Amino acid sequence: MISWDHPELKSSLEKRYGLGHQELAFKSLDSIFQNQDFSRYHYSEIDRLISEHMTDKKSVKDYFRLVMSTDANVKESEFIFRTSCKAHIISLLRHLHCAPDLLAHTIYYCLGFNLNDESFLEESKVTLYQVKLILKQKSEYKSLLKLVNCLTNNDDYKYLQDWGNHTKHRANVVPNLTYSLVSTGKDIYNFTFEAFSFKGREYPVESVMSFLNREYDRESEQIILIGMEINKLVEK
Repeated sequence: MISWDHPELKSSLEKRYGLGHQELAFKSLDSIFQNQDFSRYHYSEIDRLISEHMTDKKSVKDYFRLVMSTDANVKESEFIFRTSCKAHIISLLRHLHCAPDLLAHTIYYCLGFNLNDESFLEESKVTLYQVKLILKQKSEYKSLLKLVNCLTNNDDYKYLQDWGNHTKHRANVVPNLTYSLVSTGKDIYNFTFEAFSFKGREYPVESVMSFLNREYDRESEQIILIGMEINKLVEK
C-alpha cells in the first residue's frame, strides 16, 4: 500500500524554511486527513443506521408495509432514519468537497510559493486553479502538475465540485431513499441524488453509495501520490 511520509516532509520543511513555515503548511495538510477521518466516520454511521433499520425486517414485504404505514410512531421513526442518513451523506460529501482548496494550500506552502514574489498569492486567491498556473511555469513541477491534473480531470471530481457549489450556494441536492423490492440485504436501500444542473452542466440521477465509494477511494489515492511528489520536491 502506498503512503505519504509525513514525518519526512515535516523534517524537510523545517530544514528548508524553518519551524514556523512547517507548522503553517501542516495546518492544511492535517486538515485533509482530518476530513478523511470525518468522512469515514459518516460512512460508518450510515452503515450502522442501515444495519439497525434492517432489524426485524424479514422480507421485502416488511419494507412495503413500512412505506404504506399510517401509524404515527412508524412514520416518525422512518423520518428520523431517513434524515439521519441524509445528514451523514451530505456531511461526508462536504468534507470531500473541501479537499482541493486544502490541497492547494498544502502545495502552496510546502513549495514556498508564498515566499517568492513571482508566485505569491493573496490568501483569498490560493485555489487549486491558481496553484496549477504556478506549477506550469517551471519544468521541475511537471510531474506534480500531471498528478494534480489526474485528480481534477475526472467526471466524478467535476460532479462533486458542482454538487458542492450547488448545495452551498443555491439549494441542496438531496439524497433520496427508496427500497428496492427485487434486492436483498443492504442492497434494498437505494439512495440516489436527484438530477441537477450547474452553470449549464447537466447531471442525471446518481447512485449515492456507488459515487461515494468511487470518489473517496480515487481521491484518497491520488492525494497520496501528490504528497509523495511534494516530498521529492521539498527534499531537493
